[in-house]
Amino acid sequence: MRAYVNVLIVVVLAATLAVSCGKKKGEKPNVENPQTAADYVHRAKANFLSPDKAIKDATKAIEIDPKYAPAYEFRAERYTQLYDKTTKAEHARNAIADYDRLLDLKPAPDKAAEYYRSRGLLRMKIEDYDGAITDFRASGKARRGEPRTYEYLAQAFLAKNDRDNALKAYGIAIKFDPRNTSLLKARANIYSDMQDYDKAIADLMKVVEIQPDNDTYIALGKICEAKGDKLAAIDWYSKVKESDKPAPQ
Repeated sequence: MRAYVNVLIVVVLAATLAVSCGKKKGEKPNVENPQTAADYVHRAKANFLSPDKAIKDATKAIEIDPKYAPAYEFRAERYTQLYDKTTKAEHARNAIADYDRLLDLKPAPDKAAEYYRSRGLLRMKIEDYDGAITDFRASGKARRGEPRTYEYLAQAFLAKNDRDNALKAYGIAIKFDPRNTSLLKARANIYSDMQDYDKAIADLMKVVEIQPDNDTYIALGKICEAKGDKLAAIDWYSKVKESDKPAPQ
């Protein structure tokens, strides 16, 4: 009898957990007459062309289950998309608040890294560069080996005109992805602005080895001109397609 009761308790708990998380396993979401948090999120996704309705449904899902992460994720994404269309800081702040709540739920490291990075990008939009830097660093700590995170970190430092830390961030990104020509070009551009031409050339030469393009040839030509090496500049310009060559100074 005791064994039967124990089994019954397990079954009841499992059913309760399934309902609290949204739906029982295998049960289709009810978008016509939503009852659970999962139902409302599914209907919100179906209403993606109507942002107000979608956000309203996601909010209802959160009211039903304040710990239902998919509802916060979806609503944050919608607020972010609204910001991108309207550039209203209110939408960005609303999305940031949702990522705050998601992080309060103590997600797994990979998810935490994703949330920190998304929140950092939103903080960049509202020019909260210090907050963005904190988030990108936290994202990198939660999940190492992501060059894009350090690229964003470098951009946040550049927004504060902090070239030294931007170079460090790009250095980490390049360490994780040494053949990423976009990262090499970005770091070379900073070196060039700082008139550290030899390091700029070193990065651009790596680009030439990996995937040469006209922009890189032109950048090398301009740096050689700045160094006073006109013959080297002419040599680099000669590699550029005629239609892309810079106008004579």
